Amino acid sequence: MPFILSMVFAVVVAAAPAANPYPGFSCVTLAHRQTLAGAPGVTFRVLKQTYSPSFGPAKHRHRFGEILYLLSGSATDTTNGRKTALTGNRAIVIPAETYHSIAPGPKGAILLDVQFLDTNPKTPGWEPQVYKAPQMCKD
Repeated sequence: MPFILSMVFAVVVAAAPAANPYPGFSCVTLAHRQTLAGAPGVTFRVLKQTYSPSFGPAKHRHRFGEILYLLSGSATDTTNGRKTALTGNRAIVIPAETYHSIAPGPKGAILLDVQFLDTNPKTPGWEPQVYKAPQMCKD
């Protein structure tokens, strides 16, 4: 009998979903990597990111540029030390290799994030985008 119980336990544990490594954050990919018409070598993806009031990404940077648009809630973006309140009907552009962070407001924030992923090997300093596990928003 103990053997059967251990087998059932092993199956249940193996089937359990992985824990969210970022409590207070969720991300949905709305458009997977797409090629930008008229601009060979440039691709983009569109993400919907949801932040609880207790979670905001620490200061970081990407090899790609991005555009952030606030869908609901409130947040403050800090880019190169300059704070910008994210409000409705306003988008901010964060250039590649630029340090930035997001601080969600008291009710959290939902952001639309358009990331431009340059795949042109002629771009100076280009290297394939490598995501470090665990990745916040998977393709």
